Amino acid sequence: MNHFPSSEYVRDLENILAYHRYLHWAKYEFLSVPWLLLTAVTVLAIAIWVKLVDKKNIIELLLFGSWIAIACVSLDEFGYEYRLWRYKYHAISQFPHILWVHFVILPIIYMLIYQYFPKWNSFIKALVILSAILALLGEPLLVRLDIYELLHWKYIYSFPIYILVGVTLKALILWLKNFSSQ
Repeated sequence: MNHFPSSEYVRDLENILAYHRYLHWAKYEFLSVPWLLLTAVTVLAIAIWVKLVDKKNIIELLLFGSWIAIACVSLDEFGYEYRLWRYKYHAISQFPHILWVHFVILPIIYMLIYQYFPKWNSFIKALVILSAILALLGEPLLVRLDIYELLHWKYIYSFPIYILVGVTLKALILWLKNFSSQ
């Protein structure tokens, strides 16, 4: 007797989950106060970025921001899949991520730090401050607003990750710039 589910069985469960996720989103999440708040903050972040972005370096900034988004979504997918945390509000029903934060807000914040703190020393200091704000104020605020739920995670675990992501991706961008100029 085979105790492992077939791919068809898993697909059927995924279809059922997708259907129920949509019903829940449509009834409880879409246009709720937290959903509207996250949407408003996202629009505000975009407006601030458009006003402050250095248009001469927009390609480099967008590359950095895109990599930040990829890193955020990848790390979030890992944590979500392994039940370290979950989100109670979704921009779109079929995405388990908090898209507002991972695709827009965090990349914009990181891009502005990259732009305004070009030297490594000041960049790292800015990342440490950002990491403290995100891990010790931002994440608890999302929990308090009932948007984010920690299952097997502590806020302090996020602190070094925010720093590591920024440092790693800045180093990669600088390496690529050096490589392309040779």
